[in-house]
Amino acid sequence: MTFATDMTHTPVSATHNTARLGCNDPLLQELWAIKATMNAESGYSIQKLAEQARQFNLEETLTHLHQLVGH
Repeated sequence: MTFATDMTHTPVSATHNTARLGCNDPLLQELWAIKATMNAESGYSIQKLAEQARQFNLEETLTHLHQLVGH
């Protein structure tokens, strides 16, 4: 386990421009786009995001996705 005080490795921020991390990673770009959309749709309200998370039904979503792809 490493801790914030463990300085055996150079901190990422000391070796990279942290604003550019992930800029060439398509998976991170997609996740950030989804996050931005969710934030905007909730009016940037953490309370609304939390309520949406509480109401999320994984089984229902998976069933719907299976129907869409024909499985």
